[in-house]
Amino acid sequence: MTTQPTDLPGRSLFDETIPVSVAPSLPAVTLDPLYDASCDSSEWAPPLDLARRLARKTLEQYQGATIHDHKAMIEAAVALDYRLRGLLAALDAEDGAA
Repeated sequence: MTTQPTDLPGRSLFDETIPVSVAPSLPAVTLDPLYDASCDSSEWAPPLDLARRLARKTLEQYQGATIHDHKAMIEAAVALDYRLRGLLAALDAEDGAA
């Protein structure tokens, strides 16, 4: 038989002296960033028209992804990050060439 806090005289449900079971601590997890400039950057930039076309195609591809599908959200985030970086590299290259 277990003793309930209300069974103990002078104790309440909110008495901090009643032991509470604690979940075991989880091992530390190292998270890698989506982009690491030291290993993910490239010297090559796509032509602006190609980068723009690919960005639009990727937006179209993932526009129907459901927010409740974790895998779909990760795929969309990675694909859109990749396309946005390509588009910005193309814009920077064109600005540098002008």
